[in-house]
Amino acid sequence: MPVTHKRALAALIAVALVAGFWTLRRRIDIERSNQTVSVAVDYTRCAELAGLTGRSTASVLRMLRAAGATHTAIREQTLGDLVANKSIEVLGVAQGLKFVPASELPERVATQLAVRIPGLRALDDGTLLCPGVTALELLRQVGVGYPEQAVADARASGLDTIARPIGEMTLTRQVLNASLDAVHRADADVVVFAGLQVLGAYDLVGYAAEQMRLRGIRFGYIEMAKQHGDLQLAGKVDHRIIRCHAVAAAEMLKLSPARAVDRYALAVRERNVRLCYVRPYLLAAEDPVHTAADYVGQITQAIARDGFRTGRAGTYPPLSVGRGALMALLMGAGAAAIWLLQVVFSLPRRIFWGLVAADIVASAAGALAAPGLMQHVAALLAAIAFPTLAIVSVRPGEAHGRLRLWRGLGLFLLVSLVSLCGGLLVAACLSDLPHMMQLATFRGVKLAQLAPLFVVFIVFAARCTTAYEEVRTEMGTGLPEWPALRAGLIEVASAAVRYWHVGLIIIGLGVAAVLLLRSGNVSPMPPSALELQVRSTLQELLVVRPRTKEILFGHPIMILSLAFLAAGRRRGLWVGVLMGAIGQVSLVNTFGHIHTPLAISLVRVLYGLVLGGGAAVGLWLAGRVGLMMYHKVVPRATD
Repeated sequence: MPVTHKRALAALIAVALVAGFWTLRRRIDIERSNQTVSVAVDYTRCAELAGLTGRSTASVLRMLRAAGATHTAIREQTLGDLVANKSIEVLGVAQGLKFVPASELPERVATQLAVRIPGLRALDDGTLLCPGVTALELLRQVGVGYPEQAVADARASGLDTIARPIGEMTLTRQVLNASLDAVHRADADVVVFAGLQVLGAYDLVGYAAEQMRLRGIRFGYIEMAKQHGDLQLAGKVDHRIIRCHAVAAAEMLKLSPARAVDRYALAVRERNVRLCYVRPYLLAAEDPVHTAADYVGQITQAIARDGFRTGRAGTYPPLSVGRGALMALLMGAGAAAIWLLQVVFSLPRRIFWGLVAADIVASAAGALAAPGLMQHVAALLAAIAFPTLAIVSVRPGEAHGRLRLWRGLGLFLLVSLVSLCGGLLVAACLSDLPHMMQLATFRGVKLAQLAPLFVVFIVFAARCTTAYEEVRTEMGTGLPEWPALRAGLIEVASAAVRYWHVGLIIIGLGVAAVLLLRSGNVSPMPPSALELQVRSTLQELLVVRPRTKEILFGHPIMILSLAFLAAGRRRGLWVGVLMGAIGQVSLVNTFGHIHTPLAISLVRVLYGLVLGGGAAVGLWLAGRVGLMMYHKVVPRATD
């Protein structure tokens, strides 16, 4: 490649990196500014503990507060609850349903029912009539506010309150206002919705967000628990949510308390969770309340060990990728793609400069016209171009050269440095508040996983053939590589297919399928028990767990393959390079998880490089020892 071409592309990439570092610095400052975590205990579970031990619920809450809890979460009472505890009896009459209170209803209940069921009529005998209704099913979900005793217990314990309103049956603005007024009267300024939907989930989400903003009520967004309308509501509050992690009651049956503590700590440390919703375990113990307090204390201590403090969690301030920065990022990603084309095809001067001009113009136009879409385009282009360019740029050394591990390590560091630049550009492209809160995700993650592997396979399968070597020798290294690649691919395509080829293809397709299924934040293919054990061990030892595919085979195989490649050993080497490319793709993909703090991603990548390098050295030494033993044993066997 001419020096002027290299300088032009390097300049565009350098400008992109500067813009990326500026964007990422803002993101790091925002991530560091929000280090307060709320620990909320479920009021209903606390009341159960109080009943089991003969204590008052307020005293149980005080013990949990002393252990580190900051809030208690109170679920909104419903008409169904009143029927279940026999506060109200439901009778079917000719006119509809008749509600007969067992005693005088609290003013809260009467007020809420009057607003939420507009057709409800109060009769002279103190009963209520809901005319025209014959079944109670839908009405069971009607909220009636928060029990006075629960609110009083929260106040007496000194814990702040988190309200859990019922989103179902909030179908009008009047009902929605009544629900939020009840939240305000319960002294709560954070809501974590109970049930399957949020307030105004159908066509009143915007109004709900406006009323929440006016009342100073913040949205506690439960991660990994889809509620109808949650993404829309999060968008309407400008993505300024408090991410919440909870261990569901069903999960507690198969999850030990120690593992649950690890989950909360991991969620806070690596997923920007700032509200831990805790249901104390009901364990057989001499004093279940003390056991519950120990559990809460372990959670708060685990959070504190990672540098966080407990208290009233706040939302993250706004963050977006500026259009000027996005323009530079687009140009840098495009420059890497042009560089890749130049490496393979040695583009004519006119075509090269035409592509550079098109890259600049298209980047400017895209950043101005469709910034949201262009963020994902730039991230996808960077995720594909940089690791592919890093690997494809490595050419085989002269045949029969000396095999040296340090050469493989040196080339691996250069390849990883280029991939790291791509990963940082991916992170910069997506560093906005929706992605940080995991309300938006990288759309091109699956293509970014497979496209580099496909290109690396095509290039190195051709480079490892006799036809490629012959054409390359005849033409010289100063001419374009693509004729030699074409000759090599023809040789590959015309080779006799053997059974082991078929087996290798099946294995390759299986690996590709696993990569696709395991990509993204939520995978339909859970990890195996062995992998979970390896992950758990690594996390205990290192706190930040490196990616297993990098340290177990991706990086070690890449280092060894590059060492053989530098020594001119080509035969069958494409398999090793392809497997090693998985580690480079994984390295870049690490930065596509924007909900993970950038510092965590950098540490994860560093651990992967160090441990992968150590594994490669170990394999190399084991191979050398094995060869020495083999050469000692073989002569004796022939004698």
